[in-house]
Amino acid sequence: MPDTDDKFADWPAMLDELRGLLHQNGREVVVAEQFSGQRETGRFDRIFTGGLVVPEEYARLDPNVELGHEVSTSGPHPFPTPDDAYVPWFHISAPKELPHGIEPLVPSWTSHNRTVLQPDPGFLMTYGLVPRLAPRDQTINWDDPAGPDKNVVQSVPVSVYDYPESNRGYVAIRREFLQDYASLRQRAVLFCFFERRIVVDPALGELLAGAERRELHLPEAQIWLTRIDGSNEISVQIWGRHVFMLPCALPISNRDEDLGELEWVGLRRAVTPQNYRSFSPIDFVYVDDRVLAAYEGNPEFGVHPETGGVVFGSQWAVSYCNRFGRNVIRVEVKKLYEGCPPNVIACWHAQSVPPPKGDVSENLSAPNIGTRARRLVSALISVGEVIADLASAVASCRHTSDEIVGLSRAASEYHGWWNLSGIAPITHHVPLDLPRSRFLSRCKELDRVLVERFSERHLRALLVKLGIPREDVKDYGSLKLLNLICHIAKTSAATGLQWPSEANALIERTLENDIRAPLIPHLVQINRLRQLDAHREGAGADQELAEALEVFGVDIATTAGGFGMALDRVYDCLADELDLLPTMFAQLI
Repeated sequence: MPDTDDKFADWPAMLDELRGLLHQNGREVVVAEQFSGQRETGRFDRIFTGGLVVPEEYARLDPNVELGHEVSTSGPHPFPTPDDAYVPWFHISAPKELPHGIEPLVPSWTSHNRTVLQPDPGFLMTYGLVPRLAPRDQTINWDDPAGPDKNVVQSVPVSVYDYPESNRGYVAIRREFLQDYASLRQRAVLFCFFERRIVVDPALGELLAGAERRELHLPEAQIWLTRIDGSNEISVQIWGRHVFMLPCALPISNRDEDLGELEWVGLRRAVTPQNYRSFSPIDFVYVDDRVLAAYEGNPEFGVHPETGGVVFGSQWAVSYCNRFGRNVIRVEVKKLYEGCPPNVIACWHAQSVPPPKGDVSENLSAPNIGTRARRLVSALISVGEVIADLASAVASCRHTSDEIVGLSRAASEYHGWWNLSGIAPITHHVPLDLPRSRFLSRCKELDRVLVERFSERHLRALLVKLGIPREDVKDYGSLKLLNLICHIAKTSAATGLQWPSEANALIERTLENDIRAPLIPHLVQINRLRQLDAHREGAGADQELAEALEVFGVDIATTAGGFGMALDRVYDCLADELDLLPTMFAQLI
């Protein structure tokens, strides 16, 4: 801000909202706004326009000189002349004391009852912005996909007048980008405004002091107060201008400049953009895998859960790295500096940690979220394959694991197991201090992958072919159907009865047992945890959580510092359970 004193302190209180626009201090800065309508305080209209001026020219301008408050244009629908070529233009009216004029930040025009507010194409091009429609509220967001940087500009680009009001059209720009653009252009950001209100306000009546009309001349603003005939209403009109921002820093254009010296924990000397090439391939830095939170769940990034590597299209990549221990990523420092822009290096440096203790080979082979998730996916595919083989044998037609669990080994090997549909959420990093809400959310994701993927239709058809009456399983979900197949396999192993030669006896003996008893207890509990509302609290929810965790061998008292280790145990128990099923089912074939 060019000044800290409030030139508008003497304004009537009813104009506080407009005063707030002139002193915006949030992350997004409204640079254009237009709307009108009826409020509890009365009728109002507002035109708020941002532009760029040469600071030195504006400093010499008489504060009493009026400026325009809206964008003037050469159209729309100009009248052609045979002798002159048509030149489209936009400007905010300015006196001769501003020879460079006022350049609108938001070119605007009106056609019929619609006013368009379009962010300056020069600004959009400068930062490589691309539009993205938010369907819910019809906001257009402008993003920098190369950053990536979301919501650099937000706008509702059309204000439609439908008597007696018009919706709010506006353009807002992220503060750091607005500052950067003003500095690049060597211009000040100037706000010009007009607001009209019709109100009943005793305080304004006192200002009129019995007169029908009064003009207040304030620094950079004029306020006209007029008493409306035959009523106690007062018309308030205000025109003005205010320099909001001066050119100075370049927070965007210079954000990728020299990082300077960075001290990495455990590295023998500081690293700079000038000396990083002197480091050898065995010079590593160690980073907490919390750094991956900036990329996980964003389809613009590729995250390799087993190495901790990150790829952003063809722009940059964190590669030449390994998981090191449970939640640390080891990165070759030379390759980090070679392959990444400074802002990415700074992001990873912020999560620098000491090298984990212990043997290097043990740390490199230690279980981590990547290996745990891979083991689950591989085990699930194996279960799908053996059930598909069993279904093919009893139905005399070919079935695949893709039909049974929605996954196939061929796709896993071709695309990478972590890239299979729906798998990514169970690969996201797991901090030791994982809060309860995120633990339960992850359990929901595990249930989606490990339980909901089983095809009820194919499991039910298989059981019917094995000899289970359809009526008995018509209301079963996938988990109960899978559990019943486990009971049939267990009975076969215990009695030696074979399918299909002894199918009737096998099914009869199976149904003599308590088929409700869970033979896949960990899958049952993950389904139970899914149903625990992450926001539900109280003794009942705590008890239910404790009981479920006990099945996984976890004492809830050990989770006071976080649920990270508890989730490790959940992954391991689920993988162990799934690993047993292929052998159990194979004996039925």
